Amino acid sequence: MAGRAGRQVLMMMDELHASPSPSSSSPSSRSSSREPVNAFLALAAEEDDLSSSSSSSSSSSSSSSPSPSATPRAPVVSDAKREEDIDEILAELGVELTERAGASPREPSPFDIDRRALDPSVELKRIFGADVAREVEQQQGGGVAEAELAGASRRVRRLAARGRIVRQALRPGILVKPRSSWPAFSTPGLVLRATGVTAGEGKRMYEMVASDWYEEAEEMYEEAQSTYDPRNVMGVLQLHPWHGGSLLAMADLHRSTGDGAYADELVERFIYAMERGWPPAGTLFGSNVFVPFAGYNKLLFVGMMRHVQVLGRRGLHRTALECLKLLYSMNEEDPVGVLACIDFYALRASAHAWLRSMSRSVTQASTMPNIVYSLALASVLERRQGDVGVEEEGITDDEMVKALMMHPAALVRMQEKLGDLDVRLVEWGEVLATPFFAESTGRLANNPTLRKLIDIFVERSHVLWKSPHVQGCMLRAAERVVSLVNASEEMQRESLPMGLSILEWQSVGAGAFPEGAEDAYVHLKVSDFSDAVAAINPEELQAMQGGEDDAEELMMAMAAEMAAGAAGGGRAAPDDLGDAGPLAAFLRTLLPWVHAGVAPTSGDEDDSDDQGA
Repeated sequence: MAGRAGRQVLMMMDELHASPSPSSSSPSSRSSSREPVNAFLALAAEEDDLSSSSSSSSSSSSSSSPSPSATPRAPVVSDAKREEDIDEILAELGVELTERAGASPREPSPFDIDRRALDPSVELKRIFGADVAREVEQQQGGGVAEAELAGASRRVRRLAARGRIVRQALRPGILVKPRSSWPAFSTPGLVLRATGVTAGEGKRMYEMVASDWYEEAEEMYEEAQSTYDPRNVMGVLQLHPWHGGSLLAMADLHRSTGDGAYADELVERFIYAMERGWPPAGTLFGSNVFVPFAGYNKLLFVGMMRHVQVLGRRGLHRTALECLKLLYSMNEEDPVGVLACIDFYALRASAHAWLRSMSRSVTQASTMPNIVYSLALASVLERRQGDVGVEEEGITDDEMVKALMMHPAALVRMQEKLGDLDVRLVEWGEVLATPFFAESTGRLANNPTLRKLIDIFVERSHVLWKSPHVQGCMLRAAERVVSLVNASEEMQRESLPMGLSILEWQSVGAGAFPEGAEDAYVHLKVSDFSDAVAAINPEELQAMQGGEDDAEELMMAMAAEMAAGAAGGGRAAPDDLGDAGPLAAFLRTLLPWVHAGVAPTSGDEDDSDDQGA
């Protein structure tokens, strides 16, 4: 086609440069002959003439002799009908238009998602630099590890050194970048699909729908759970390496045995498996989404909270904050306690302005004990970062005073926690002995919701309150409150923030969490918000082993075997596992090289015939 067009151009150029035509005597032809001729434009003009002539001839022939087999003319579709059809298509795909032509733009919300901030590598690069982030990606990226080449032939080693042996490339996600050692991924086990619209606000509802292989794996997992034998759960994970429940269960077990790094990797695998079943990118990053806390959706919420903890342990608090914002925007009923810990990550990420904006936009957040105390701490930290002079160090913060008056029991619980860690100041004894603070904890017995929130706040955020500077600010605010407890109501109104008395501030906190009400967070566990790991007790290991081996010697032997396996890259044979006791065999199956976790050496990720392959 290109050759024919080139020949036509050359022929036209020859004709144009030949002898003038009979009409060249006209002024227009003489002027045009002096100007350079663009052959490509001439060719385009000739094609336009041919197309117009053919269209005119066809129209005239059709008008003169109509044929019954002629193509009927397409009906004219109005703009309103076309827009309605587009809306139906977008509704089927679950895609939400954030802004329409002629409609007023939506006001920004504190829970608007920054998609770039969801990527852990972005914050890793911001904190440690591009070189460190690149090194981490290389360690988790492609290539074949030396340990895996142990015992391989020279030819295989040479091919690996030249880069001819590559791993299966998994498609990158938004929340997690897949590692090269992960197994092949063919089809998502759980797919998040639009199922309808909520009755009140008209939000689009989404539900996790299980595929055939995932339902089969779920039945196996439930049966393995009923046996109370972790080895059976490990067997499910070997057959179906992308089963969500098995990934989270084995992550908990690895963390309890001291292998926190591999536990974090299992959580990342879970998040990657869930993300592969999400609708098109950006669909969930809006305010018109509702994911109910039911069915398989519960697994998504629980796994996302585990992912937030993993990010927090790695120091990626900005990414963790963005993930919490995504969780809350999915379900504002807050079934997993996002508001109970989001203040911690906001303070860690120095998002003080965002924390204030969020407390104003969410009504219930403005009275939660963790939020009001974190707002006070944010003002203290901002004043500290602003190079406050020595003469201003004695200034007490009104935000801190408000927090102490609304929830005095939180101060007592915090100081008890810090006292156990030997970081509490001595001056607190006299202040905590006053009736205002000493009697506050007794009222928590009949208020389970407030007690749960305070316990979560103390367990999650006590590390932020142990510095001498923060303790000093809190102590001055507490002394100010104690000095005004017995003062007249008029004096309290003149001295306290917003012109309210101490009793009125207490009423604000008590009104938000009335005594005698049911525990609104009964499904939450304080341990789920803690970085402390509940390690397996050696006595329990010995009891599980049935007295065959000493527990400490068994763990030392397993540590030695793990080090030898990491150095040699060998894989334990099934016969080797059968000679040990039940616990020893189970622990050996948890070793990183004795599980289905190595991807094929070549091919595309879509070439997998079976999910468990």
